Amino acid sequence: MAGLSFVYAVCLEPTLRDKRILLVDSDTKTQNDRTWAFWEIGTGRFDSLLYRQWETVQVRHPDQSKIRVPMAPYTYKLIRGADFYAHVRSFLTDHPQVTWIQGEITSCGADETSAWLSTSTQQFKGQILVDSIYRPRFDQPYRNHLWQHFKGYFLEMDHPIFDPNLPDIMDFSVPQVDGECTFLYVLPFSTTRALVELTFFSEPILPPERYTALLRDLIAQKWPGVGYQIEEEEFGIIPMSDGSFQEIVSKRHVRIGTAGGYTQPATGFTFALTQERIGELVQALVQGKFPTSTLTMPRKRMEVYAAILLQVLRDKLHEAHYFFPTLFQKNPPQRVFGFLSGHTTIWDEIRVMQSAPWVPFIRASWRVFKNRMKEKFT
Repeated sequence: MAGLSFVYAVCLEPTLRDKRILLVDSDTKTQNDRTWAFWEIGTGRFDSLLYRQWETVQVRHPDQSKIRVPMAPYTYKLIRGADFYAHVRSFLTDHPQVTWIQGEITSCGADETSAWLSTSTQQFKGQILVDSIYRPRFDQPYRNHLWQHFKGYFLEMDHPIFDPNLPDIMDFSVPQVDGECTFLYVLPFSTTRALVELTFFSEPILPPERYTALLRDLIAQKWPGVGYQIEEEEFGIIPMSDGSFQEIVSKRHVRIGTAGGYTQPATGFTFALTQERIGELVQALVQGKFPTSTLTMPRKRMEVYAAILLQVLRDKLHEAHYFFPTLFQKNPPQRVFGFLSGHTTIWDEIRVMQSAPWVPFIRASWRVFKNRMKEKFT
């Protein structure tokens, strides 16, 4: 997604039409292997691909109460991976400056004069390497590393049970599996069809068969006696980490997507933030400059807040399934979505933090500070 988004953004810039681009991917990208749901203000670059969008969403509290959340000025949007890949592939056929080859990258890097990459059969040189394949370390001893892991079904139900205008983006009324942060995610496309996904924020990854058993049990409990057909299924693991990411490796080597730290540590959201940060990198190229870091001061503040929240979750200092609904109960929706997107002022951020339970978050802040000091002087 990150690599295709970058090439797409470059090709949209008239002043960059003379730049030759080599795109290397090990996959043909024809399957619907991903579904991206995200919130965004106004019209986005890929709005023509939206499978569905919603103006209002719902969060369910552990006590079964429902929190109806109007999103304006944001819109909650969903894009299917297959539609995204097909659109970009079709778009690139009209841009002869792009060469797309399928192959496994065996090594890549850059020096002062050029960038390079190698596949099993060929070697290439260029001016800049944009790298989304690097796998960051998630075992740094003084950092917090959790996973957002999930399994979902695209279901067709035998009876109309969904409100197609009201998705449940976080349903915390479900049992908390093994004491870990657990919620159900229901995105309805009609009264009978929806994506139903069981999601965890935790360290341990479950055995594959356990996701299946838990999800089927929850579907049976939530909609007893209703039959259904599974049209598609998806499984994913997304890092939630306050680890150190290197976006700018050198002036000729840039990492993007998860490789560059574009995954929001506290939520796992990647699509919208990737579009924002890639747009900033491309603007540097438009100005004839080498890309520089897109980690702005507001984003740095968000990384600090996320590190504290991850510490709370990892050490179980507060029940996470109560924390997220409380944010929506005590703050205007626009402030919450802005905060989770890194679009708030410091004053809005203070108001959000005031709605969090002070004692566990102060304890977590102290632990984050101590770990950073240990990391620095070890």
